Amino acid sequence: MADAQTASDRQQWIDVLDKIAEYESATVIPAHAKNSDSFNLKSLVHTKEYIKNY
Repeated sequence: MADAQTASDRQQWIDVLDKIAEYESATVIPAHAKNSDSFNLKSLVHTKEYIKNY
């Protein structure tokens, strides 16, 4: 969360994730993932929830 120190920064990040989700891509490759992860929109949902819970 070093790049999202303020609530405004975190909201901007969430806004970007929402924009990416609008594309409804079948494949999403997160920057940090395990080979066993599903590379789909679930990673966006997970990241968004992580940011909100932070």
